[in-house]
Amino acid sequence: MSKHIQSLTVGSKEYQYLDLKSLDTNNLDQIPFSHKILLENAFGTV
Repeated sequence: MSKHIQSLTVGSKEYQYLDLKSLDTNNLDQIPFSHKILLENAFGTV
């Protein structure tokens, strides 16, 4: 599994998502939270 992909377990279901913080971007804190969610969703299911 990629170091950028994280897992989240909710109940008995497991979800995978792209962890933007693992990308080492310098300006990540300046991106609005809603845009971060959209970016993570843009990568789709891994």
